[in-house]
Amino acid sequence: MTSTATTAPSGMPDSPPARRLARSRWTDRRLLIGVGLVVASVLGVTRVVAVADQTVQVWSVQTDLASGVAIAADDIELTSVRLGTLTPYYVGDDSPLGAVTVKDFTAGELVTRTGVESADDAPDLRWLTLPVERHHLPADLRRGEQVDVYLVERTSGGEPLGEPRLVLTAATVADVDEGDSRFGGSSLELGISLSIASQDVATLVDAEARGTLTLVRVPLDSA
Repeated sequence: MTSTATTAPSGMPDSPPARRLARSRWTDRRLLIGVGLVVASVLGVTRVVAVADQTVQVWSVQTDLASGVAIAADDIELTSVRLGTLTPYYVGDDSPLGAVTVKDFTAGELVTRTGVESADDAPDLRWLTLPVERHHLPADLRRGEQVDVYLVERTSGGEPLGEPRLVLTAATVADVDEGDSRFGGSSLELGISLSIASQDVATLVDAEARGTLTLVRVPLDSA
């Protein structure tokens, strides 16, 4: 038996070969651009977060400090903060220790360069220590606060002469001596060091010799 080949009918054209569709290059470019935008956005957000999280160590006061206090080690601490500019503040190793306050500071406030001066450039202040009976001053009085000073004059026998009178207003407490020293320990008196203008020294010394001194706390925000 012989096989016969099937041939296309006469007059019919041959079918063209099949072709694979080419991938659109425009679609590829759009995909790449989209991926690039996402990556750029992620990097931008990461950088913003990183910059916002950068902090510096700046000196701040631990307690309220009135004007006229020589800053001691216990008065200040380093605080981590985010600042746009560092110029007005004491940063890191640049400590304000020993400088004298020329404005009132509240606890937690950053120490500004305009708020303190070196001891040599500070106003003409004197530190005068006075013996004050324990029940004639606030029990929790501390350095950095301000007090009004009242005097009750007394006779040699201790009898009061007249009414109390105001001797000095808003004197800054430079130190409170509560240790075992001349006024400390079991003594009925405390040594209170006041930061005062030089012209007020004679007034306070005279008042202390005349009778009993009483210290009245002045709230910092009302001084």
